[in-house]
Parts: sequence; C-alpha cells; structure tokens
Amino acid sequence: MITWSVMLVVVTLGVVGFFVSSWMRSTRESGPRKAVAPPKAGRAGPERIASKFPSPSPGVAIALVEQAMRVEDDAGIATHFRIGTTPRDQMLDFLRSFRDGHPDKFKCRWLGSLDANGLLIEGVMIVADFNQRLALLTPDDQGTWRVDFDSLARVCTPAWPEILKGPGFQEAVVRVVLSPDNYFNGRFHDETQWICLAMASADQEVPVYGYVAVNTPQAIALQRIMLRVSARGSAGALPRAVLRIRRPEEAELLQFEIVQVLAEDWILTDRPFDGIVE
Repeated sequence: MITWSVMLVVVTLGVVGFFVSSWMRSTRESGPRKAVAPPKAGRAGPERIASKFPSPSPGVAIALVEQAMRVEDDAGIATHFRIGTTPRDQMLDFLRSFRDGHPDKFKCRWLGSLDANGLLIEGVMIVADFNQRLALLTPDDQGTWRVDFDSLARVCTPAWPEILKGPGFQEAVVRVVLSPDNYFNGRFHDETQWICLAMASADQEVPVYGYVAVNTPQAIALQRIMLRVSARGSAGALPRAVLRIRRPEEAELLQFEIVQVLAEDWILTDRPFDGIVE
C-alpha cells in the first residue's frame, strides 16, 4: 500500500517546477501592488547553513530519534527534545500514545540535510505501520542536536477540527505541506490578485485552500520555499511551512487567507520567515 507521505512526495515534486514558473508569470501579470524584490535565483539552491557545529552522521541522527521516541520522563524530554509551545505533560502523553499505538518496532529512515529558516536541520522519517512522522533535528547553542517536538507532532493552534468548525474561527497557526492549486472562487475569485495553494496535513483529510496576495512579502517567501524545494529535488525536501491563516468574510469554509509565513519548514524561530527573506 502506498502511504499518504509517499503519494504526497510524488505529486508535489511533480508540480513544483510548473508552480514556480506559473507563480512568477502571475506575479508579472498582476495588477499594481507594492513592489517586492524577488529572491535572487542564485540563492535558491540547497546551500548549507554556516555553523561551527558538525552535522551528525545518518546513523547517529537515527539513533537520536529512536532515543527521543522512547522518552518516558521530564528529564528525557529536556535531553532529547527542542521544546516549543507544547507543555511537557502533553509531550509525554503524545510519545506514550505513539508507542502504545505501534507496539511493534518502528523504523527510521534518514532524509539528509534539510537546512531551512536559518537553521541547521537533519531530517529523519519515522515509519510505524502506515503512520509516518517527520523528525527534524537541530542543534542548540551548545551544539547538542535535539528533535523539534512541535514539528514531530505537527502542532497546529487551534487543532484542525476547531479550524474547520465554521463560523467563529478567527486565526490559526498551521503546519502544512504546500502544492499549487487553481480553486479561484468566491472571495478569492480574481486570479490576477491571488495565488492559490492546497494546504495538506496528514491530520485532516478534506482539501483546504490557502490564498496569498501577489507581490507581497508572503508571496515572495513562499516562492523562495518552492524554489529551494525545486533545487533539492529530493523526497525529504517537500515544500513545508508554518503559516498564520485566517478565514475572511465571504470566504468558503475551506478557504483561508495566508497572512504570515512564520517558518520555512516546520521549526519555528523568533523571526517570521517572511520578514527575513531577501
């Protein structure tokens, strides 16, 4: 059986090149908006982030992830995880639930270096039955490599069921995989003013659409993400992002405006990605 992640890799990598060229064309053809300089093409490739800390070998990276997934106490959380917004008791509950749901030994596959958002990142895919989790490791200030928990758990605030309830929803921060789409309708009917993206998550099955206004810092940031993915061309380099979204008036239930690109890939830092893209 082909897993959700494998199908997503095939589909996404097959359309990213077309998407980037179409995006750039739509940007040129759009109406007047505040001009934003496009990213320099020479910087879109899979360059490594300069750092004094060496990356772990594939074997060491996999061992670190395996140890992290077996953590059972607060001390283990502090040792093995980069802690974000999730309380430690909920982190332990998540790990316990993962182990209980997959009593057989899970497997880990090294994805390689996935530097993004100004961070050194090593990727490891955790495979248990047909459930896959992405572990992103990054070093702290002392050079200790830890798994970013919020990326592992695909944390969204609020969770997808709350986001998709309907009226009353205001704003959310989501971790998604992006791919091009052309669902222009209702509030977002004008193709010259909006770029349409499908926002996928393994935690919800319905198609969700994100719209970003052309020639904005957010559009340029997302274009940069797509260019880097296209340059890498590997299974580990999907166009992942952390986005702040909202549902404006007159939008359909599954239509959202992308108001901020918080991170390239799924690890949050102190600076939004759309504020640091050159």
